[in-house]
Amino acid sequence: MLQLVRIAAGLGAAVAALGATLPTAEAQPSPGRAPPCFYTTQIENTRMAGDRVLYIRTSARNYYRMDFAGSCDAQANGPLIIHPVGDTGQICSAIGVDVSVRETGQRCLPSHLTPLTPDEVAQVPKRDLP
Repeated sequence: MLQLVRIAAGLGAAVAALGATLPTAEAQPSPGRAPPCFYTTQIENTRMAGDRVLYIRTSARNYYRMDFAGSCDAQANGPLIIHPVGDTGQICSAIGVDVSVRETGQRCLPSHLTPLTPDEVAQVPKRDLP
């Protein structure tokens, strides 16, 4: 019985070690695509494209598209305040960021945050790029 417990414990440790060394699909960004996360301190510029799409350019020259669930009237009312929900300063998803219009205090509800590939950036009209 004791030997069976030792074998089970050894197998458990081997499985845990193997799981720790395998790469995860989430951790590996697609080739050419911007990393899935960025820090607010890396934001160099943003530009609204209409009232529901925000393009973000980071210091690493990566681009992101943030879609809003409703109108975000920043074009008429001034700059946006972009603040991550957690204390890390990192933005990894639409649910992890609060966005509001500085002048009016209007809250904008992000629905998607998409890292863009260079090909996707090239398809964005120049007037919409930050």
